[in-house]
Amino acid sequence: LERKDILFYFRDDSLEKEILSLGFGGSLKQVTCQEKDCMTDYLWLVEANVGANKANFFIKRKMAQRLNINDQGLTHTVRVSYENTAQTDSWPGGSYKNFLRFYLPKEALIENIFIERESGEKSRLDQWEEEEKEGKKVVGFVVEVPIKSIRVVELSYTLKAHFSSSGKRHLIFLCQKQGGMSFDDDITLISYPKDWLPLSVFPSQMVSGYTLSYHQFLNKGDRLIKISWGKS
Repeated sequence: LERKDILFYFRDDSLEKEILSLGFGGSLKQVTCQEKDCMTDYLWLVEANVGANKANFFIKRKMAQRLNINDQGLTHTVRVSYENTAQTDSWPGGSYKNFLRFYLPKEALIENIFIERESGEKSRLDQWEEEEKEGKKVVGFVVEVPIKSIRVVELSYTLKAHFSSSGKRHLIFLCQKQGGMSFDDDITLISYPKDWLPLSVFPSQMVSGYTLSYHQFLNKGDRLIKISWGKS
């Protein structure tokens, strides 16, 4: 249940309310912060196989995120790697045609979207679907991963900050996991200026070179990160 390998839905409103409070319903969550000088960030990757096959069985995923925060705002880069281990185009394998959606903060400004091949060749995506849903910006496009190949999707966006000139800085980042999704590897790096001093970090993590790193935590389910800094 915590890994979101199974989800529940009840028509009984009281039961459904309890399920949602436990996080077992798979609903889209909201991020709020009561502190002054606080930034909120959000990410939810949602895949849909539109290829009329069972290629999901053959897909291995890796994800890397880099959040860079300063007084001007936050830059968030997400890299998702898809490896299709299928050896034949015959059903149930074949090419993985994935309609991929990124649920982001409504204020997110898309900087770049790239599709990278295993050779390292990058192509910039110039068109995608974009809409607002339940207070989120949703960016969607199709990524096709042929058999015995790798494709890497890279998306970068920015969020503007509204920090005051002095005092603490706060960041709350919620990364939701799609039900049934699994990653062979995932890492999240959060970098900050040299004159920012970490005061509280949740979940607790060692600081190295003005960067916090979280490894292999998405397979445990939705993850919430809270960090507070003071000026040194």
